[in-house]
Amino acid sequence: MSCMRIQALLCIGALLSSCSSATTINVTDPEAEIHVDGEFRGRGTVVHSDVKPVGSWTRVTIRKEGCRDQDHEISRSETLHVGALIGGFFTLGAAWAWITKYRPSRTFVYECGEP
Repeated sequence: MSCMRIQALLCIGALLSSCSSATTINVTDPEAEIHVDGEFRGRGTVVHSDVKPVGSWTRVTIRKEGCRDQDHEISRSETLHVGALIGGFFTLGAAWAWITKYRPSRTFVYECGEP
């Protein structure tokens, strides 16, 4: 395989991986519902992934019947995304819109308060 072909494949791989970011959302109450941007995603632990650009905010709501909702916001500005950094050099900076990503995981303490 030629050197040019290898470079092209590496560039394409960096670009494809540079847009997406994922984080695992854990809640201390395994029966609590987790809603991401208003959509029910599961209970206790869920994996959230998106392709929002740098600086975007995602709303996480933790809910349980008979308890007060807990609202949180997570930002796609928590860690450097090396794939996007490298990809930006090959795309005249276009991939830098995704130069940061979420932390790999986070845990929210949920205590049932009256609504």
